[in-house]
Amino acid sequence: MGATFTISLIGPLCVRAPDGTDITPRGTKAQGLIALLAEHDARRRSRRWIEARLWSDRAPAQASGSLRQTLIEIRRAFGDHHDLLGSDRLAVWLDPARVTVDLDDAPTSGQRDILEGLDVRDPEFEDWLRLLRQRQQTVAPSAPRAVAPEREIRLTCVTSHTLVGPDALIGRIIADQVGRNIGERVSSQQIAPSQPIPDADEPPVADIEIQCDVSREAGSGVVFLQITHCSDRRVLFSGLRRPEPGGDLLAEDFVSTLAHEAALRTLTQLPQAVGLGVAQAAATGFCNLALRKLWTFDAAKVDEAEMLMRKAFETDGNGVYLAWIAFIRMARVIERNQRPDPGFLEDVDGLMRQALELAPHNAMARALIALTRTLLFNDLETGVRMASDALRLNSGNLFARQALAVAGVTQGDTPQAHQLSSFCRMAVGADQGWHLWELYHAVVCIADHRFDEATIAAQRAVAQCPDFVAPRRLLVALHAARGNFSAAETQLAALARLEPGFSLDAYLRDDRYPVDTLRRANLLRHAASILTG
Repeated sequence: MGATFTISLIGPLCVRAPDGTDITPRGTKAQGLIALLAEHDARRRSRRWIEARLWSDRAPAQASGSLRQTLIEIRRAFGDHHDLLGSDRLAVWLDPARVTVDLDDAPTSGQRDILEGLDVRDPEFEDWLRLLRQRQQTVAPSAPRAVAPEREIRLTCVTSHTLVGPDALIGRIIADQVGRNIGERVSSQQIAPSQPIPDADEPPVADIEIQCDVSREAGSGVVFLQITHCSDRRVLFSGLRRPEPGGDLLAEDFVSTLAHEAALRTLTQLPQAVGLGVAQAAATGFCNLALRKLWTFDAAKVDEAEMLMRKAFETDGNGVYLAWIAFIRMARVIERNQRPDPGFLEDVDGLMRQALELAPHNAMARALIALTRTLLFNDLETGVRMASDALRLNSGNLFARQALAVAGVTQGDTPQAHQLSSFCRMAVGADQGWHLWELYHAVVCIADHRFDEATIAAQRAVAQCPDFVAPRRLLVALHAARGNFSAAETQLAALARLEPGFSLDAYLRDDRYPVDTLRRANLLRHAASILTG
């Protein structure tokens, strides 16, 4: 075995040769690459994975060229020790037998940051570093904890003391809906407002306060919703909303849209507001990162999403995270056109059963399971029952409504499915994953023979997420049906690039290829014209 090199990740990055010489490269990308390798147990990463963290904004050819130059820079800095860094056409590595990393044996105490001062300026690297710091703070024995980690996040719903009568009731109903939407995604409990208000010197009873005030003067209605972190009065969400002219403040579409937006924006800021020393807040941070990865529908990032969601479950133990993992596995199978073997399906089934055992009254867990049962197992009966149960637990859960819409397509109730999907598409607002809802809506529109509307929805999904394969499958047949063969061929070329082993023959003739909605609508015959056109 050769002499040992030491790599410090706690504090500024530092690479030292066995004689103590500092051989750290000066470039930030070079330092970032070393950090990516050193943090991994095997000290090894694939080239594509590294390129996606350091040059995520560049085309593959440009990213590969930048990686080659950075490897040269590192070897130059290592000098006579250049053989410490290895690479081939698939991967890059550090010799694990000759490297020790301080992070392996000494978790950060919170006194110094991991990779202190390193500014790589790539959002994917920043996500990776944020996750690494969060994970170390969560597991470190001496990491400071803001509050006892074993308790749930506490929510309280209030209205202004000046509100009385119907306005006060409307405010409480809307605030309660926001609380339900937050509560189904993070371990939390709603508590009654403090009466009387605690003294200023006493710690607040709740973590998050959801205040909704309503005014209906002169026949018009307006809602002011503000969500605040109680300890420091940091505003996590603030919004003034009016329904459409003549609309009702308690109309489902108005309340669902506002509650969905407010809950998501609050959850995004929750880990920093409450503090990563609280297990539930740390788990929310892992979940937030996982969903950001999932909504890209990039194969490598979807795999990362599952790992992050697993971290969320290990941190908190909320069954909703297992339901998300099952959903991610279903999405991976459909998006990559994989053939799940019995063992895979058994694992997913086990995840869903455990999720229900741990979170029997969680509407989000039941809604995600409903979609997974319907789309992966073709179990419509269970899917409909689970989605209906989810809506009884939380009438504002959009995943449950969409699950009923998807099941309705298969059952032939397309008008009702279209109504449900249209509601979700409108209410989801600026959700980072709204292209998924556009895909669902396109599928429902095809089943209801609304082909122009389906085309618009699928195009919007692709525009938002170019690596999203599923809407491109729909667009091939939709464009061909309108005689736009050039646009159809563009989608075919994209599928050939994004989907390993894709062929037009399988698309048209393989009953296992995931375009059942197109088959039922008799649209594949138009795509077949591409072969002769």
